[in-house]
Amino acid sequence: MPVYFVCGIFDWNLRINKKTYRLLTEAENQNLAFVTFPGRHVYRQKDIENMYLWMHTFGNTGRDF
Repeated sequence: MPVYFVCGIFDWNLRINKKTYRLLTEAENQNLAFVTFPGRHVYRQKDIENMYLWMHTFGNTGRDF
């Protein structure tokens, strides 16, 4: 399952995101991305666009979710 994390380095949930990323890595999930930026918990349009482009790299499996 692809998981894309975006988190500011001063975000209140950075610690839990890092822990979750580590657990997914230990579970051998190779479809992970972890992006940080200087700042707090804010919406950044460019992160949404980058996440969308990243998700497109996985292609269409033909399944409806």
